[in-house]
Amino acid sequence: MGDGLLPWGAMMRAALSAGIGPEAFWRLSLKEWRWLARGGDVMGRGRMVDLIKAFPDGAGRETPAASSFDFAQDE
Repeated sequence: MGDGLLPWGAMMRAALSAGIGPEAFWRLSLKEWRWLARGGDVMGRGRMVDLIKAFPDGAGRETPAASSFDFAQDE
């Protein structure tokens, strides 16, 4: 292998260990792969609650995701 080649084997093993199958792995764009492989930057609970409040799934109906949060706890 030359210096310019990507480590496909290591990338595939990392994807498999993260639960990404071969078909899904090969459909990923390089940008998507870099985002997945970067790790670290996860959304915190507070940000998720803010997004659920700002963008409800349906007007006037309770959703399973929204009903499982205790919004009063974070305020």
